[in-house]
Amino acid sequence: MSRGRLRGRVGAIGAVAAALLLLTVIVVVRSRGDGPATAALPRGEAHPRSLAFGRNPLWDERTLAMTDVDGVELRGGAAVVTGRSAAAGRLVVADARTGTIPWAVDGGSPLLGGDGAVAYDGPPDAEGVQGLTGAPVLADANAAPGGWSVVVQYAKGPDGEERGVAALSGKDGHVLWKQALFRDADDYDRKQETRLLAADGRVVLASVRSSGQFRLRTVAFDAAGGRRLWEHKDGWAFRIDGGTVLGESAGGEPWKPREVRDGTAVFGLDLMTGRKRWDLAGASKGAHVQAAAGGTAVVSVQEQIAGGPSTRVRTMALDSATGRVRAASLAPESTTEEEPAGCVDDRRTLIACAGYTGRLVTIRPGGGRPFTAKKTLFKDASSVEADAVWRDRVLASRALDGDGRAGVVADRAGNGLDATPPGRTAAISDRFAAFLVKRRLDDGLVMYGASETGRPDEPAQATPSQKPLRVEASPLWTTKPGTFRGISNAVLDGDTVLISGTDPDDSDDRRHVAADARTGKVRWSKRTGDSLGGGDRIASLGLPDLAHVGGETLSLVNHEGSDSQGIAALSLKDGHVRWKKAVSGDGVNLYAVGDATFVVRVTDYGADLGDGGEREQTIAFATSTRRELWRRAGVVPELDLAGDLVIAARLGKAEKYGVEPHTDLIAYAASDGKQKWRTGGRYRDPRLQYADERALVVAVGDGAAILDRATGRELARTGARLSGCGGTGALVVCRTGQGDYTGVGEHAVTIETGDGTARINDLPRTAGLTAFRALGPWLAATRPAPPGGTARFPLLDAAGRTIAEDLPGAPVALGGGLAVLTTPGRDARTGQDGAAALSVYRVRG
Repeated sequence: MSRGRLRGRVGAIGAVAAALLLLTVIVVVRSRGDGPATAALPRGEAHPRSLAFGRNPLWDERTLAMTDVDGVELRGGAAVVTGRSAAAGRLVVADARTGTIPWAVDGGSPLLGGDGAVAYDGPPDAEGVQGLTGAPVLADANAAPGGWSVVVQYAKGPDGEERGVAALSGKDGHVLWKQALFRDADDYDRKQETRLLAADGRVVLASVRSSGQFRLRTVAFDAAGGRRLWEHKDGWAFRIDGGTVLGESAGGEPWKPREVRDGTAVFGLDLMTGRKRWDLAGASKGAHVQAAAGGTAVVSVQEQIAGGPSTRVRTMALDSATGRVRAASLAPESTTEEEPAGCVDDRRTLIACAGYTGRLVTIRPGGGRPFTAKKTLFKDASSVEADAVWRDRVLASRALDGDGRAGVVADRAGNGLDATPPGRTAAISDRFAAFLVKRRLDDGLVMYGASETGRPDEPAQATPSQKPLRVEASPLWTTKPGTFRGISNAVLDGDTVLISGTDPDDSDDRRHVAADARTGKVRWSKRTGDSLGGGDRIASLGLPDLAHVGGETLSLVNHEGSDSQGIAALSLKDGHVRWKKAVSGDGVNLYAVGDATFVVRVTDYGADLGDGGEREQTIAFATSTRRELWRRAGVVPELDLAGDLVIAARLGKAEKYGVEPHTDLIAYAASDGKQKWRTGGRYRDPRLQYADERALVVAVGDGAAILDRATGRELARTGARLSGCGGTGALVVCRTGQGDYTGVGEHAVTIETGDGTARINDLPRTAGLTAFRALGPWLAATRPAPPGGTARFPLLDAAGRTIAEDLPGAPVALGGGLAVLTTPGRDARTGQDGAAALSVYRVRG
């Protein structure tokens, strides 16, 4: 070998040695524990690779319109989250990368394809959409689309006479199967406590317990089809490990994870038959299943100390299938101080417990002995909890001052691999990690990218799709104090703005005021009860209904007299009556108004009219001549005119004291009343929420459907219940979710339509906003004032991205280079917040 080649090889060896030295330094620096830089693992095991987390959160619970989070599960690119919204239990299936929601279920909301079943939301709060420990219950059954489903409880009937278990498709939330736990329940039976317990790819477990906490039973269902498999009386069977279900006798509540209750015994059942395999009744004063994986269960037992009244807790490992003891104690020595607590598992290969001294105790399934780390996870910290196990890594955390938590990823020997983002690890996968964080009295959720092989995902930069609405700094004019007590709406039409609101006196009478759009000069004002001449007066004023006939704009209102009623048309220019149309019937109400046609609902009452003693009719008139065009008996018009179509509903019989369900929606040609299409039995209780010349938004029994106006063909469907819909053409905005009386807690859903298509954007991050309104291509809203602060008026695009936060008011109308904005105030009579003033601004650019 030449000297040059020898020198080259020595140089290479030196480079390798330097690299190894550098790697050793890196390992030492990365170690988060005390003691040796790299403590040894059990023989034959390799140290897992480090785990990297994103620098910035991808999203948090506010993206899901949730105020409190109980648990998370990750499946592929989906995150399944359980907890609460502002007013109900909530389960969300979200895109783990973006937080976008394919579907969600709120307590009390209909289940998609559930035949009238709603998500159960009985006490304790949100238990109907979550499992024993608060986390979601997923069934990894191959029969489900995408290979998995979400299990929830449901209720059915006016008073919840039926309660049971339903499996929802992980893909879109529709019901795959549902089975009752009990039916035809009386008042006492409805007080029974039902819980979801566990699920895997084969079995779903639920429990039923009477209000007196007797007659506890566990019920097992086939995960793929819902067939009832078996029942076990007097015990919770709540943890599945291979072919065995581990459970505890009925003496307590197994969802309290560290509690060993007096008189509670642990048992094992055959998964498919429910036959008892073993029972440790009488073996201790109490017992609790902590964790189970791969045929090994960790159980804490309470024992009497010989010679005295005191007891101690011992944690041991059992064979899940037989109950045979594999390790009498997980403590390294026979001392009670070292007994670990708070065990977690990955369900397959590893169980990890946190010792009271801050050291990890881990055990492999299959007979391996417990392994206790020689080093602590945190310096000078004994209050350590194991949160999760993932691929030979243990994720643990400890409490900090205040509500914070510091977390670490470690191997079995306690070697710190990486620090985690703040919080308690709730779930982890190849690409994502979810952490629970404290938000005052509630738990929040923060989702991060995670990777063991590359760069973790980071949040994408969101760019609004629209330019901001720019208004001048000062208004052209503002309504004078005392004009209205509250303002509901305003319409811009040419050089006139027509304002609808409540009268400033102590009554609830409605008032319409027409003013010059640029100067604010009042042209006319009308309120409920005002005379229309000839003995007639205004019967009611709702939101403005305008029609354009012969070059003039008319405002249509209901009128009544001593012996007649009908519809009157007022000139928008001066408020004078242009015409009155008397309509016979016991009840006459204006429903839909167009330039060519207006439609009324006529109700007649009388014992001779058959069952119910009333008759409904829809009657259409020509707006220009008031000539009757057509009428249809047995249907009632909906509130919106869909271009050249009138949408009417056929009513069914109400259950008990409820409102009449809609059995059908029918589209009639506005000019001659010919039927164009109908929904028939396609939907349960279809109700029109919004209509324009492109599409209809229809609330149905288990969500909402977007229909093509011309054909009735379904363009899109959502499981969210939509209400308060309004639009300006290509953009429609609706409300969904459950909020308080002010609307806080509800959030916006936008619908973009065009060319026979519809796109639904669920925007749960808008849950802190109210007063949603579509304004051109924008979504306008109000951010309520915090204590001692002022309200703000953001403008967003259809995807919910903020365009502006500094509008001087809430925009309600836009056109002709002008914007009409309202500002909030408090109703002195009712004490409720509302819009008290209106201003008109010039629009720049």
